Amino acid sequence: EPKQKEPKKEEDKKVKKEKAPKEEKKKEEKKAEDPAAAAAKEREKLVKKVIKEGGKKGVEIEGASDMGGLEFFCTTIESPDGDLELLQLAMTSMNADPEEGAEDRKGCSGHVGKMIFSAGVQQLAIVSYVPADKMAKVDITEWTENVVKAVGGKVVKTSTDAVSPKGGKVMEAVVAADPDKGKFPLKDKDAAMAAAFAFLRSKGAFPDDDDDDDEIAFGDDAFEEMGF
Repeated sequence: EPKQKEPKKEEDKKVKKEKAPKEEKKKEEKKAEDPAAAAAKEREKLVKKVIKEGGKKGVEIEGASDMGGLEFFCTTIESPDGDLELLQLAMTSMNADPEEGAEDRKGCSGHVGKMIFSAGVQQLAIVSYVPADKMAKVDITEWTENVVKAVGGKVVKTSTDAVSPKGGKVMEAVVAADPDKGKFPLKDKDAAMAAAFAFLRSKGAFPDDDDDDDEIAFGDDAFEEMGF
């Protein structure tokens, strides 16, 4: 009886040998696809993260606006990491109307003019937005160029129609990093935000800072500074 079973074992070995090269081929194909597929997956994940952060920040700005009549605001969006396309996506999310039936409110701040900043390794990305009904108060080109000049940046997209339920215009700018000249995106972000707030105050579009303290908190901390 055991002798009869032996040929079967040899057959099994043959089948296994045949399967092995095919499996190896499949593994190789998978490896070849991986880098591009992985990059696309990462980008998709990042896009979702940016939309989520933009939506959340929009709601915070909406709250500050409801409580204090805020017309303009400047803040940081971390997740784009200096990527201008992603920062523009964050701005669209901040301005979007809330989705009907959604569990969380997102966006909702299309009525508030904004300048948002994202510092990466290579550059500081800046996106500005002025809704249609605030364009007479703050000229988006003048505002953006004023900020860019303060930090040695450049406008890369001039005034264009905004993707916002409140209409208006958007602009894009970048400030390139130059470590040899002491230009770092995080440092430039603080200087750019200070210039953006200063311009708004000069137009009566943002409350004057009553403190004599020069250390003004920006970004998320600006909400705390204003008592929200």
